[in-house]
Amino acid sequence: MSGGEAKVLILEGAVTVNGEAELRRGAKLAAGDVVEIADERVKVVARGSASPGSATERP
Repeated sequence: MSGGEAKVLILEGAVTVNGEAELRRGAKLAAGDVVEIADERVKVVARGSASPGSATERP
């Protein structure tokens, strides 16, 4: 997904963090936050991780 595509989804309210629509680009996430985009859900498990794959898990 490109940054432009992500921006559109955010502006449309299609992105939620912890069940609430997130309308800001660059919102800070914390360990335990659950991000949903369409039918995909990702839980943040760590911040500042060197590897993107190790920073999230699929609940």
